[in-house]
This record gives sequence, structure tokens and C-alpha cells, in this order.
Amino acid sequence: VVSVTSRHHRISKMSLTNAPSERWKEMRSLMTPAFKSSAMKCMIALIENCVETFVEVIAAQQKETSALEMRHLFQKLSMDIITRSAFGTETGIQRSQGDSAADTLLSSVQDRLAEYRRGWLMYFANCFPEFHFLWKFLFSRDMNPVMVPTDYIKNNLASIIEERRANKNAAREDLLQLMLNAEEEADCPIDVHQLTVPHEEEVVAQASHENIPVIRKRRFMTTMEIQSNAVMFLVAG
Repeated sequence: VVSVTSRHHRISKMSLTNAPSERWKEMRSLMTPAFKSSAMKCMIALIENCVETFVEVIAAQQKETSALEMRHLFQKLSMDIITRSAFGTETGIQRSQGDSAADTLLSSVQDRLAEYRRGWLMYFANCFPEFHFLWKFLFSRDMNPVMVPTDYIKNNLASIIEERRANKNAAREDLLQLMLNAEEEADCPIDVHQLTVPHEEEVVAQASHENIPVIRKRRFMTTMEIQSNAVMFLVAG
């Protein structure tokens, strides 16, 4: 179940949660390698490193004050894990004093998501879906004066995406790189029926693949789809 705003917004409608059936299959197949068992094992060390930093920050702040705002510290921990695992970017947000680009992004996510609860336009769009033609007009125009939370978050993520595009030589295997590779490798065939990630320890007989039909499609993701899915994973985290 998705909101009216999400279905008609020019960015949100391109995400995995709103994609039509065939496009959903292609998009999911492109993303599944990010969730294979080896990738999950690599994330364990990454998360442990983030937690160690978290403990060090708490220990340092305890020397200065007896009362800590744990909610804010946990938000920074979550942001650190998400940006490092999904986007491969080490922001240093946990040790920052609130003046880094990651702090700005975190603040933007928090402020703009609150608009989904308080914003009058979001409220009326979800209460009166029968006026879908009006919401589609407001949320889908290219030169759109109506800014919703997704727009602000996407604008802050754009710098991370552009930085990754500019540095193509770095070897990365995170979710963002998989999507960017799919954008560039437009001629690579893909089996859209392979939607699950098998355990690497499992050995599948070669003969079993002979009876499975393979549909060849162009493997690609548009810039808008990359931005939309990056926003989706950031907000979900």
C-alpha cells in the first residue's frame, strides 16, 4: 500500500515500490546482488565498526555531561550505517559537531518526513484520492513549484550520486554502485526471473538450468530510478 503522493510524484513513482510488474521484475533483479550472503557478511564488519565508533562517542560525551540525548546519537548511528552500507560513503557523522553534509542530510530527512504528517497538501491528497488527476498534475510536472519531502531528500543525495559517477575507478559493491553499473551497462542481458538470492554454499546442478527459460532484456536503470530508489532505501532505514 502506497500513498497517493508516492504513486504520482515524478520521483517516487519510479521506485521499486511503485514500479509496474515487468519493470519491477527487472529492477529487483538488478538489486538482488546487493543482498547476497557474501554482501551481508561484509556488512557485519561494517556495522561493528559503526557501533565501535558509537560507543567511543558515548564514552567521550559522558566525560563532559552526565545526561545524554540518546535518540540523537542513535539517529546518527543509523545514518552512518545506511550511508556506508547502501551508498559506500563514510560521512563521519557520528563524530561531527552538526556542521557536516551528512548532518544536513539527516536534518533534511527528519524535517521533510515530518511534513508527511503535518503538511496540508499530503493530508488532502491521501484523504481524497478521487481527485487523482489534480494530484498527478501537481506532483508530476518537471518544473514543479510544489516541493514534497522526496524532493528535498533527493537534492541532498544528488551530490553523493554525482561523486560516485565521477570516481568510477574505485571498486565498490554497495547498492548504489549496482544501480549505477546498471545505468551504464545498458547492453548486458539479464534473467528477469532470477528474483531470489541463493546461498553461495548451495550447489545447483547445471542440468536444472537447461529447462528454465531465460528472457533477455536490456539491463539499465534511469537516473530518475536511481535517485528514487536511493531515497527509498534512505527513508526506509
